[in-house]
Amino acid sequence: MTIAIPTLDGQVSAHFGKTRDFTLFSISDDRQVTGTRTVINPVHDHNQLGDMLKQNGVDLVICGGMGQGARDKLAAVGILVLGGVTGDIHQVVSGYLDGSLQPTGTGQCNCGGHHHA
Repeated sequence: MTIAIPTLDGQVSAHFGKTRDFTLFSISDDRQVTGTRTVINPVHDHNQLGDMLKQNGVDLVICGGMGQGARDKLAAVGILVLGGVTGDIHQVVSGYLDGSLQPTGTGQCNCGGHHHA
């Protein structure tokens, strides 16, 4: 399994589509982190992020906020989303793996009308 987290200064970025970097965590079958890597967001179009993440083997995105359009695009390529999460990315992944992660909100943002050049 591969988990992607939009990252800003080691923290979960508040907005999925505006993040510059994604930290990818490789997870073993026994729920241990086996590696991490950073992928720079090469696109500024929410519609292309799902394809980019899928090409990097991502199965799950853990994020702060994400608009419904981005959620739909990720679902279309088979990527699950857990939103409403804040904090240090390493602690977030540990919490997800041990079942203690508690999202702090819905993870929805009303940004569907944004268009980026």
